[in-house]
Amino acid sequence: MTNITVNENKDLGIFVAESSNNNFTNIIANLNQYGIKLMLSSVNNIIKDSDLSLNAQKDVYLETSANNIFLNTTYDINKEYVYFTDWPYDKSTLIRKWYFDAQVVDINSNPLQNASVFIYGNLYSGLTNSTGNIPQQELIEYINEGELRDYQHTYAVQVSKAGYNPLIKLVYLTENLKEIIILEQTFQDSDNDGVPDSEDNCPNTILPELFEKLNTNHYGDIDGDRIFETKKKKEIINSKYTLTSTHGCSCKQILELKPGKNNGELLFGCTKATIENFINKKGGLKIFLEYKKLSQLQGL
Repeated sequence: MTNITVNENKDLGIFVAESSNNNFTNIIANLNQYGIKLMLSSVNNIIKDSDLSLNAQKDVYLETSANNIFLNTTYDINKEYVYFTDWPYDKSTLIRKWYFDAQVVDINSNPLQNASVFIYGNLYSGLTNSTGNIPQQELIEYINEGELRDYQHTYAVQVSKAGYNPLIKLVYLTENLKEIIILEQTFQDSDNDGVPDSEDNCPNTILPELFEKLNTNHYGDIDGDRIFETKKKKEIINSKYTLTSTHGCSCKQILELKPGKNNGELLFGCTKATIENFINKKGGLKIFLEYKKLSQLQGL
């Protein structure tokens, strides 16, 4: 059941009796005597993305109804009633959950793909996607079985990625939470191009690169994400080339090393041939560097 509004009734908003395994989504039950009542062995129900607040007696009332989940549902915790009994067959259980999102970034807020994220308790283990995010999780704030609330809202999140210092971060869940987790690089990277100084053939890289415009099938890192963009069918997209594959050299730094004036490429981005030659062609990098050295010696 979804998109139900039940307001200003003299008694009940939503009443569930002897009914199990239901999903209630986007329920609004305000200004009634009771927002929702689950009774008589109504078990395994999920109420999510709902508002059960501002009711006179109770917002949430459970009696002899176990394992009912309230996910991203707003109500007054002081108007939450869960019937308690020692008799196991009459037990009531309310499980309150919230959404948890995590994004892993570097110190410059660049998303980190393929970072390993582990939430202790075997709640989640996986890798971040291209935007640095993990799939949205549903985590427990507390469980109420009628006497005391068992709070479980503190979670340890372990994050690691090659080339970065691993991190364990504690998060506290009392509402929906989007956590930005920042990893610091383990290597020295003076120009912050993502390439260690020990492997960087082009120090003092300046990002993003500025061109008059980026032509079709020309390349340059125009947004500073350490990935060379290109133009395909009038759309700017990421290419397969990165600052790592060019040993820390931007398009403009490659053109500084490349013979000739290269005026067109300086205005419109490096051609594919220039990038490929620099990376691969028979030690192209070595050839360019040797040419640069020779040019400097000759005062060219």
